[in-house]
Amino acid sequence: MPKPNHTESELFLKDQMERLFLLEIAQRSARLTEPKAFRLLCLLRQRLEIFFASRPDQDMDVLENGPDIVFDFVQLGVSVTQGIILSGVDHKEFHKTSVNYALNRFARRIAFIEAALLGAQGFRLADFSHINKMIVVADWWYYITDETFRADLSLEGKIGTVSKPLLEIKKDGRKVSKINVAPICPARIPLRMGRSRSFETFDTENNNITIDGFKVQNSLVLTLDLDEPLPDLAQLRYHLASRKNSLQAKRDLAVFKAGNLPPDRQREEINFTWLLPPTETLGLATGEKSITVMLRGLVCLENRATSDSDVEAIKRSTEALELLDKTITYEQVEYAFNQAREKVKYYNPNCIPWL
Repeated sequence: MPKPNHTESELFLKDQMERLFLLEIAQRSARLTEPKAFRLLCLLRQRLEIFFASRPDQDMDVLENGPDIVFDFVQLGVSVTQGIILSGVDHKEFHKTSVNYALNRFARRIAFIEAALLGAQGFRLADFSHINKMIVVADWWYYITDETFRADLSLEGKIGTVSKPLLEIKKDGRKVSKINVAPICPARIPLRMGRSRSFETFDTENNNITIDGFKVQNSLVLTLDLDEPLPDLAQLRYHLASRKNSLQAKRDLAVFKAGNLPPDRQREEINFTWLLPPTETLGLATGEKSITVMLRGLVCLENRATSDSDVEAIKRSTEALELLDKTITYEQVEYAFNQAREKVKYYNPNCIPWL
């Protein structure tokens, strides 16, 4: 079997940039085709941010992800309590009261906008309402792809964000293994919001399962929806392996608490890349060059919104990008601008790969 031409961290980065680019293109398209609905969505996020910023708890902590909790509850039915727990704030009941107040005040408007904004298909409204700054992303991109920077950190491949394990010798002579990591992307990377899973897993530890009158024991049971396409085998393996490892860990803990040593058994391998789409589905972030070109084009589209002409937008973008790459030319930015504009012009939500 041929070896892949990318490292694991490169694949994760490509996937992140692909989702970021699709979000930016979808938002640009919505500005053109559904300007009123998109503007209302962005204004609604601003109002939610102001609302939660004005309601700190007694420790002066605000619920920074409050707008996301509200959007996700209305759109997806995500638990408010779970969202608050994940936020890490204290005084959870206080913040839960704030969220419930915000829901009473804004839920109907969110539902109305969701129904009206067709271009947001495939995205959480929490993500679609957030505006990333492409010039900030470009600054980060040129930084982590700089050859000197990558050599200093021994980062993998051309765009990988982690190094292989490195051996570091401390002053006392100890040898310590370390891994260097590049700064994370400063943009908000959207989550995929596709169809619901077409399978479920059940275990006999927590469920009474009977098949043809016989009780199933010491097993994992997988159910598949006959009306849905078969799920990806890699995703199935990930979920089954995760559930099996979790159950075995609970068993081992119970044995240990009883004063005994748990059996020495190997855990199932779990590879998070199993959850990533195959590289063939990447259309915008296939490699270093394609990502660089797309970022240049999106920076220019960002400037076009506040420029009197295409020429002015390209000039402004070239000047801004020259601060990051002294070799950049007007022609390169113009080419990237035309490429990005075409993507926006012909954007179709139904073509999002995860739908």
